[in-house]
Amino acid sequence: MGTRHDAHHGFQVVRRLENVLQDRCLEMGSSKSLGAPELFLLIAAAYAHDLGMTVFPGEEPLLRATLDLPEHGWETSVPLTDYLRREHSKRGGTYIHQNALTMGVPENLVAPLDWIMKSHNLSVSELEANLRKPFAADGRVLDVRQLAAILCSADAIEFSNTRVLDGVVDLARQTAGDAAAISFRENRKHDCIRDSLAVTDDGQVVVSGTFDDGDVLALAHRTFDDMEGWIRGYCDIDRESPPPG
Repeated sequence: MGTRHDAHHGFQVVRRLENVLQDRCLEMGSSKSLGAPELFLLIAAAYAHDLGMTVFPGEEPLLRATLDLPEHGWETSVPLTDYLRREHSKRGGTYIHQNALTMGVPENLVAPLDWIMKSHNLSVSELEANLRKPFAADGRVLDVRQLAAILCSADAIEFSNTRVLDGVVDLARQTAGDAAAISFRENRKHDCIRDSLAVTDDGQVVVSGTFDDGDVLALAHRTFDDMEGWIRGYCDIDRESPPPG
């Protein structure tokens, strides 16, 4: 009963890339313009970073046996959702490694794509430590750390009118247990804000919302306090990165 983590969420993250990238990054011939490999990696990672939240074709029997899932309602069971949430950033990259040809992902870009996808589940210090490995494509060095920081920033500010699936709030409200209560507050947070998040020309993030529940409001404050810390770290990585070229 979580928020949307499907291809539509990925599309909204692609849209948010515009709020993160400087204008000249998308201007051909500019000293800051991104090349084709960087653009591919950003768009592909935006769409696929939550791919591992999916139960892949033919995977059901193994998951049901390994996680001891119930006969009925296994798709929304707590063991499955906990497993997917914990492992999804690794699962998505593994699936692409195994299906790169079918999915049309150039083999030389699979490894950097995998790391960029994993990055949204890493702390800033883990991102810094794990993504220092050099990559190259199109005859140029790729700054995968910087691309990961861009993706993570876009994912962090993905608030939209479609983030909450129809019926989820009512279902969470009617379901007993701590997991349902957490789901209710998380989905209501997004319901109360929707697409009321904007980024000014000088990079300030402006958020507004209407709240009628103190717990949901407190969760929103914690979310944006955390987001401020993450984005500061991502900006530090960006400042240390050389311009494309």
